[in-house]
Amino acid sequence: MTGIDPILDAHDLVLGYGDSEIVKNVSLQATAGSITAIVGPNGSGKTTLLKGLAGLLPSKHGVVRFRGRDVTGVDTAELVRQGLGYVPQMKNVFTTLTVRENLEVGAATCRKKLRERTERVVELFPDLAAAHGKPAGQLSGGQRNMLALARALMTAPSLLLVDEPTAGLSPKFSSAVWDHLSQVVASGVGVVIVEQNTRAALQIATSACLLVNGELVFSGLAAELAANQELAHAYLGGQSR
Repeated sequence: MTGIDPILDAHDLVLGYGDSEIVKNVSLQATAGSITAIVGPNGSGKTTLLKGLAGLLPSKHGVVRFRGRDVTGVDTAELVRQGLGYVPQMKNVFTTLTVRENLEVGAATCRKKLRERTERVVELFPDLAAAHGKPAGQLSGGQRNMLALARALMTAPSLLLVDEPTAGLSPKFSSAVWDHLSQVVASGVGVVIVEQNTRAALQIATSACLLVNGELVFSGLAAELAANQELAHAYLGGQSR
């Protein structure tokens, strides 16, 4: 979509549970240093697609290539070792562990230069520095989401998959999350994000995919989707304006 070789290239994915097909023949690309937003109405298959890309849900059909390799059917742990980070919407931190311990857990698959990587991650998320010894359960919702992002970055991923990072957050914390994601992208990491706040997602994203009932209705530049009033009013409640 951008003329740059994709870090993630998924073709004709079919995903679902049991005999059901929730995601139907969806193709998606993501490049380093940019954000690809997956948007659409509730129940359109956005989170299911993200789980499929993360290796949490086996595909019924289709091919996924990551960093030029066919990783179709590869489990999440191996994808993490290859440079993929995944941040779920729910239960994304260990509430009884401190901020520092959460970060250390995030680095479990890559222990080299742990202190240096911790320092770099905390520089991106200054709020976490002051709360380094605090249990994650005592953090605000926004701080927990930032910790989840920071923990995923501890493996120095080349691609980050993020599910609804601003869900339930105040405008202040939502804005902070977007700012941090922008910094992550500026460091060269590619990001694929599922987000219900379509307007905010399309403002920060380079590319966008619109899912409706599990099918790909639009794939292209985020700015083009934001300007498409027909699609916005039909499927996004006019949110892209």
